[in-house]
Amino acid sequence: MPNPIQDIATVDNDSFPYILEKNVSIPLKRSSGVVRANVYRPKSSTTEPVPVLVTYVPYGKDIYYGEQVDFQVQSFSELNPEQNSAHSAWETPDPGYWTSVGYAVVRVDERDLGQSPGLLDTMSKSASEAFFDAVEWAAEQPWSSGTAGDPVPLTKGWLRVSLRKVNAAHRRHRDYLPYRDCCKSDVQPVLPGEAYTVDVEVWPTNVVLEEGSQLVLEVSSGDTQGSGIFTHGGRNDRTEQRFGGMNHICFGPDYDNYITLPVVPPKIA
Repeated sequence: MPNPIQDIATVDNDSFPYILEKNVSIPLKRSSGVVRANVYRPKSSTTEPVPVLVTYVPYGKDIYYGEQVDFQVQSFSELNPEQNSAHSAWETPDPGYWTSVGYAVVRVDERDLGQSPGLLDTMSKSASEAFFDAVEWAAEQPWSSGTAGDPVPLTKGWLRVSLRKVNAAHRRHRDYLPYRDCCKSDVQPVLPGEAYTVDVEVWPTNVVLEEGSQLVLEVSSGDTQGSGIFTHGGRNDRTEQRFGGMNHICFGPDYDNYITLPVVPPKIA
């Protein structure tokens, strides 16, 4: 017989500017068992419910992301200092900052990681359903305003001009969403003085813009904030032959520049 799952939750009301509920068990509705979360919430939430930011990640909710440990130190140094606190963690909202502006943060360990029991099956249907259950749980808590969501958009997109070759025969190819195999054999020359048609695809994950919101497209000639380990600092990447000269982005009446966005239809009653 497996050992019964124990309740290991603790509450700290005094050590931080926010309330910390650690290892709270969240029951799963679509499968058996629980997942465990840390809940960081403003002290005012005991009388005034607040909106909630929920993350469900495989990185360990209790692993500190900061300068004192050798874990993505360069990435941590790029963060806004206002979002560095005693409970900063990788790819999750900083509770020190977000509780100070009126949000609760629920950070959930994925199943079979950290303090969550179960079987690890990341990126699966069961993982998505467990995350769904966690969001619903957060929305139902007495300290929650009922508004809960995932704050991690993952909106990085890129295209190397040398890998602009399109596979129009692929079943997923669309005129508005070109398909590329991005194989080494597909590399094409980039000649001085020639303008090439390129596109940048923003990963279509969970990014939904409300009316009146802004979408910013940043085009850079070098590695930008958030590149992390995906930089081009190798000796062969920075040769004069590869990176010498100037690159130009062409705008104007002779060039067709546009952005294509899907429109979410209104909810049908």
